[in-house]
Amino acid sequence: MTIDRTFYDFDETVTVSQLADITGGVTTSSGSTFISDIAPLHSAVGGSLSYVSGVKYLADHTIPDDVIMLAPASCQESLANLATLIIVDNPRLADARAAQHLVKERG
Repeated sequence: MTIDRTFYDFDETVTVSQLADITGGVTTSSGSTFISDIAPLHSAVGGSLSYVSGVKYLADHTIPDDVIMLAPASCQESLANLATLIIVDNPRLADARAAQHLVKERG
């Protein structure tokens, strides 16, 4: 887990389909999976949301089972059977939008 739940709340009620709407993306799955964390690709686990900006960045990483990936259309074929995808134009920006929606500082 990369979100320190001591200081932040994480909205675990958001589905992949809902997050696709929030980020302006399109999901390639049924979209009913819930997102449990946000993590960089090298430390993502099942249920985590991560992103990749291009195919060249996939070479050095093993994609964990059940990870949810924000990715450009150019990565769709490479990730089709490895991750739940949300196809977006700008994965880095979409990741920031997702974090803004999913993570809230405790008051």
